Amino acid sequence: MITPASFQIKFQPKQALLNWVIENSKASWLGYGGSRGGGKSGGMRRIMLRRRLQHPHTNGLILRRVWDDVEKNHVNKMWEEFPGLHDYYKVQSKVIELPESLGGGRVFFDGAENETDVKRKAFGPEYYDVMTDQAEQFSETELTQLKTICRWPNTPENSCKFLLGFNPGGLGAAFLQRIFYLKEYHEREKENDYAFLPAFGWDNIEWSRAALAADGYIGDCLGKECGKCSSCVYYSWSDEKRFNYYITRSQYGQEQNSLSAHMRAGQLLGDFKKFSGQYFSNFDENVHAWNLEDIIRQEHWPIWGGFDWGFVHSSAFHWHTQAGYQTEDGKFKRLIITFREFVTDHMSERALAEEISAVNDGLNLQNIYAGHDLWKKESNNSTKEAAMSEVFRRNGLPSMKKAVIDRVDGWRFMHRALDEGEWIITKNCKHAIRAVPTAVVDDKHPGKEEDILKTNTMYDDVLDALRYGVYSEYAPKSEPDNVVFMKKVAHLKDPTNRAIQLMKLNSDRTKRLRDAGVVNNRSIGRFRRYAS
Repeated sequence: MITPASFQIKFQPKQALLNWVIENSKASWLGYGGSRGGGKSGGMRRIMLRRRLQHPHTNGLILRRVWDDVEKNHVNKMWEEFPGLHDYYKVQSKVIELPESLGGGRVFFDGAENETDVKRKAFGPEYYDVMTDQAEQFSETELTQLKTICRWPNTPENSCKFLLGFNPGGLGAAFLQRIFYLKEYHEREKENDYAFLPAFGWDNIEWSRAALAADGYIGDCLGKECGKCSSCVYYSWSDEKRFNYYITRSQYGQEQNSLSAHMRAGQLLGDFKKFSGQYFSNFDENVHAWNLEDIIRQEHWPIWGGFDWGFVHSSAFHWHTQAGYQTEDGKFKRLIITFREFVTDHMSERALAEEISAVNDGLNLQNIYAGHDLWKKESNNSTKEAAMSEVFRRNGLPSMKKAVIDRVDGWRFMHRALDEGEWIITKNCKHAIRAVPTAVVDDKHPGKEEDILKTNTMYDDVLDALRYGVYSEYAPKSEPDNVVFMKKVAHLKDPTNRAIQLMKLNSDRTKRLRDAGVVNNRSIGRFRRYAS
């Protein structure tokens, strides 16, 4: 029979601190994130067991996206560290049923490979603690749903804990960054309900044990503070000394330290803004985010907008202008400036158009590029575009135009503009500045590796609006109407008939432009010059 006296749970110092925070903090959302190799998974397992001892007859869940990862990184690792628990494991149920001598609680293991799995679990049994490993692989919606199963009857407020272990990047990057790093909360979110503890590779002695042994530091006194064993010596060092030892003496630390700049920032340093798989890894807030008051806008600079519509999802509208500057070698370059934004949801089309017109505040917009879904006909044969464009025209704005919606070419144009110093965003556009660095490469869907992963979040909508505006203004244009018209009548032999058909085509075009209120592209041609 296993007894508490024979069942020793040994924490590394950072894991012990996390255990203390979990027991003493009022927060129910707890983040344990940072660089790879920080001992996050091991800390979760040990804390899960400690919590079952401290809170008898309660259930806990350890969850990852893929069951195979759960089995390899948690179930099998549990037997390596606590072999006596294997006798209490129910393979079919994937649960450790602890004996009464260890509190009689249960530790469940599970995977949730897609949104359907998550929804099913959200209506499943409750748990005193839920610990989600590699939480960056889950979306904000999925994590919020999983939080609902973290509850237990007759329990004081905030006793149940939802622990998220994660690395920078991934599907949930924007959400995790917002609640744990930026500490920006929505109106129903309470700041004291969130706590975060960073984890780094040099927090985890296991990577450096071989080097420590080579230096004569061996053994482990298991917390008795002998002052001589490898653990006592390693954790007596300053954070800086452990970091330098890690990147120079451990193989894993050396590998991380030799990564490319943006991968090193995320995998070694745990930087939320730089990580593997980041699409706009070239975005630097110090370079590409400017104070609005530092830009003196000239009257001759053209202004246009990019708009992505949503009701349940967010509607996002961004205002752009073009200036220019002279490089050190005397060349002139265009400079796209995204200088205003409006993001909201749950507004009717006409009310939304009125609000956008108010935020526009008299600016002379030449074009509004919008997603093609606005032109979809509804049951009464009308479109959202027609309803909104009517309001825009009444307020002195142009009707909307269909954006160039090619995703891959659009993202590449934006990436290149950042690279070549041709696009900046003013700091008042907070959603845009948050969205760009959180975009990740789509490695989930074969054949879409050049695209950005859709996350079904507000930042997804913001990125689409930015793409519509930035790319549509400069994308390769289709053939001019007069060329298209000539091709259409080329088969007509009779000159008079051909002339009549050309007149009809031009008349239809004129009527279409007048009715739609579209601004002719040629009208802004004189603005396509660089500001002085």
